[in-house]
Amino acid sequence: HGTLPKGFAKAAPTEPEPAPGAPPEPASPHGTLPKGPATPEPAKDPDAAPAADPAKAEQVADLRARLAELRRAVASLPDADGDAAPAPATVGAPGAIAAYCIKCRKKTAMLDPAESRLKNGRPAARGRCSECGSAVVRMGPLSPSRG
Repeated sequence: HGTLPKGFAKAAPTEPEPAPGAPPEPASPHGTLPKGPATPEPAKDPDAAPAADPAKAEQVADLRARLAELRRAVASLPDADGDAAPAPATVGAPGAIAAYCIKCRKKTAMLDPAESRLKNGRPAARGRCSECGSAVVRMGPLSPSRG
């Protein structure tokens, strides 16, 4: 047990302790780690309603409804040229193309639909969500009969 196998080296000697009054050396070449919680706190979802307090959940639902009303009102305001903006399309409206919006988590009408092709050559319809303005894509050709 006194000798090490071939290829193994002896452990490096420990470094001497610093002189009294000298600043301590960092443990790693990158410095010391910042002090704080060992595990990061999970990011809070601003759209998640608090489940513990029903009054707050109701208040959040009321605020979301008010926000939807304000978005519809802003969409109907005239633009910089003075032309009134068209009303946002709804999913059930004739000629509207529906697509699933990941941000809204529901099927919404597509604004500015455009025909495009996926990498594999299949047709797709690309546009914007009528509620939040995020990009939405619906697989398949651009036709209002499907939705």
